[in-house]
Amino acid sequence: MIDELGQAMSARTLLLWALAGGVALGCAGCLPEEWGGKGTSLTEETREIPPEVEGTVSEFAGVVGGGSLLLDGHGLVVGLGRNGSAEAPPQLKKYLVEYMLKQKVGSALGAAKGVTPSQMIADKDTAIVRIVGVLPPGAPAGWTFDVQVTSLARTGTRSLDGGTLYPFPLHVAQGVGRPPASGAREWAMAEGSVFVNPFIDPTKPGTTSRLREGRIIGGGKVTEARPLRLILREPDYALCNVIQRRVNQRFGQPRRVANAKNPSIIELRIPPEFRDNYEHFVELALHLPLQSDPGRWEARAREIADQITKPGANQDGLALVWEAMGNPVIEVCRQVYASRNPGAAFHAARTGIRLKDRMAGDVLIRFAETAGSPFQIPAIEELGRNRWLIRSVPTLRRLIDDPSELVRIAAYEALVHLGDTSLVTRVHVGTEFVLDLVKSARSYVIYATQSREKRIVLFGRDMSVRRRVFFSTPDDLVTLCNKTVLADKTGRVVDPKTATPEQRAALRPTERLMAFRVIPRSGGISEPFYMDFHVRTLIDKLGQPALQDTSGRIRGLSLTYGQVVSILHRMCEVEKDIPAKFVLQPLPGRARILRTGPTVGRPDMPS
Repeated sequence: MIDELGQAMSARTLLLWALAGGVALGCAGCLPEEWGGKGTSLTEETREIPPEVEGTVSEFAGVVGGGSLLLDGHGLVVGLGRNGSAEAPPQLKKYLVEYMLKQKVGSALGAAKGVTPSQMIADKDTAIVRIVGVLPPGAPAGWTFDVQVTSLARTGTRSLDGGTLYPFPLHVAQGVGRPPASGAREWAMAEGSVFVNPFIDPTKPGTTSRLREGRIIGGGKVTEARPLRLILREPDYALCNVIQRRVNQRFGQPRRVANAKNPSIIELRIPPEFRDNYEHFVELALHLPLQSDPGRWEARAREIADQITKPGANQDGLALVWEAMGNPVIEVCRQVYASRNPGAAFHAARTGIRLKDRMAGDVLIRFAETAGSPFQIPAIEELGRNRWLIRSVPTLRRLIDDPSELVRIAAYEALVHLGDTSLVTRVHVGTEFVLDLVKSARSYVIYATQSREKRIVLFGRDMSVRRRVFFSTPDDLVTLCNKTVLADKTGRVVDPKTATPEQRAALRPTERLMAFRVIPRSGGISEPFYMDFHVRTLIDKLGQPALQDTSGRIRGLSLTYGQVVSILHRMCEVEKDIPAKFVLQPLPGRARILRTGPTVGRPDMPS
């Protein structure tokens, strides 16, 4: 194997890569002996290739396409009441009308029966928006992602809050106001309710423009999978064959996952065990060392053990090399579990648990229980990814009552991933979002997600709104207040004017939370809803659709997820009507772990 790889790595090849900037070497003739060259090895002082890259697939190949693909499109947001706009650039309006007609919008067979697309666009209940999303390499069909929507400049749209985007396609980004080119490839569809930043106060000057943009959580759905390919920095049959063989040896049993198409391109298939986390598979494939000789294999593992403890080391990248190497590195990793360098110990244990080493689980449990450690939450998250380590569950349950809100949230997320429902009760609020109730003896916390899925989480038993309350949203959309009403012995609120004398005699005064909303299109007021003071009941009534239940009563106020989250934030942090700490999930920052490679062809056009 080493000889084969050495032949593939000719001095000419290395020199060309160095000149191209792909690999910086001191000189082309000084080949490391491990590659089959006869020159002296690169010294620590002259090495320019990072140790987490040297000798791995990523030193010689990158992902086709050069990273993520920027998509955009234009669509129509509806349900804005009087906050939308009738303005539309002619070219864009023509495209939207034609597309909506193809989808039978306005026809007896489609949505908005009896209303033509042109009439919808001209209504102030709607607004044309630009839709933007980012698609990573290899995203499979059905994969969901967040998209951003922004109303067009120089239009009268005032706010997208409460709006819902009709289904519209996304193509390779064309720019604001530009319809897709004829024949452009459709990569994804986008639809769903708009989530506007709940921290915006529309009464403050300078904030109103931010109401014209929002996000659709998990609103993008891939319709055509992106090809997942590696491209060599310089065509080389032998090296291409080496990479193909190594990837298949590590990930391809019983089905091969790497297939070399030519001297430059290697197609990758996602192994079944990485179906829900294909990006991690790409990370591992790129960090896979190309040596297969057992002696060099162990030596490389020990080199990483030495490098991972050095100041400034890329511990995450080095640990990925370990993980890519597979089970043979477990014994080496165990020697680092007790390292005085906490970063090295954590990353060694992370590698171990991913390779199913039970000893690594004990190390991560200790990190998870160590308050103030920078690796406490990463350790909790890692425990949540490994269902086989059952003994982590008691620790995670205890951490639900940790003094830190962030630790409690991480422990809850880990238990959800593990499928443990002993402390979590899930309620579906219509089809818009889910509400999780977490048993906890600590102070109240409300946690809301804002990426990939819509979820509100209540920590603590019987969280309630304060009994003396008068709350109204800044735009007067929703009003809440306590009110004394008459109820029968079952607790149902009864209007005494419609009750018989016998029924009236049985009614008793009781304190309830009353809620009503403004109806966007008409500006009228909904009938009031009466409920108990539990926050879970309030959330359910706010988010349930305004449809009749089996008894003929309207189920809820039909607010979007974003509107419900905004109300909870104001009631917790501004008005103090709910005695809870409000926490909004941070937006995930996608690390650029995929190496840049040249784009092949136009991915937006038919091949």
